[in-house]
Amino acid sequence: MGHAGVARELLQRRAAVDAPGADGLRPVHVAAASGHATVLGLLLGRRAATDSQQPGSEAEPLHLAAQAGHAEAIRVLLEAGADSGSETASGETPRELAARSGRPAAVQALKAASGRGRRRSGAGWTCERLAACATNWRV
Repeated sequence: MGHAGVARELLQRRAAVDAPGADGLRPVHVAAASGHATVLGLLLGRRAATDSQQPGSEAEPLHLAAQAGHAEAIRVLLEAGADSGSETASGETPRELAARSGRPAAVQALKAASGRGRRRSGAGWTCERLAACATNWRV
């Protein structure tokens, strides 16, 4: 039984979808950071919060999926209503984190949700430029 099978079994047994672990992370954080899009779908289908914040960094599940470059997890979270413009405690958006991940598909998934805005990093670089430098991806 894979991750999705275990998640289904736990949810059938009425496991709390938003219960934090000892580290303060909720299942939706772990699934997002690990790129388990199917598990995310299951959790979100049971009303797991898309805006729950990671202790300390205030990163939401979308930030964690973006930071790891998990494009499919990003799409699942966006479809569930995650805020693509939310910021971490240090002011980073999911799109900026995706750009630093070096995974163009993650940037594209967020770009589609964010519209055509060209937010710039503290150094004045667009997210597309950060991604291009990280991967030699053409802007």
